[in-house]
Amino acid sequence: CGDGVRLQIEAGLPVLEATEVGMWLAAYQLRHLEPTLQDVGLFMLEDLRSRGPEILNSNLISEEKSRSELALAMKQLNYMFPRNGVPKYMLRLVLQPDQDKYPGVEAKELCQIGWAGGVVSFAPEGSLEAPPCL
Repeated sequence: CGDGVRLQIEAGLPVLEATEVGMWLAAYQLRHLEPTLQDVGLFMLEDLRSRGPEILNSNLISEEKSRSELALAMKQLNYMFPRNGVPKYMLRLVLQPDQDKYPGVEAKELCQIGWAGGVVSFAPEGSLEAPPCL
């Protein structure tokens, strides 16, 4: 099955500006802070860059562990999400069959991966046995 099938990676769904901070928080396992940051108007990464230090110096995040994790994530913001280098879309992984070997078999989307990352399993329905092609 692997011969004649390729994994295609392409632009997927757009990352909306209103969800940037939430996706950034998810990448650092800090999603629980999203409502707090949204309450003070932090939705986009640019909001975070301009107001992040103010948030860290306030009493908005009271739990010390969360505050220190947020501070660490803020220090990494420009390295992990540079102003001019962040794709504003998710990655779409698609199995693309060779039409010469598998005529009429359509491409199949495996998943879309956002900034928070994830795990892609190539074991359909949890089975490790070789499945029939597509």
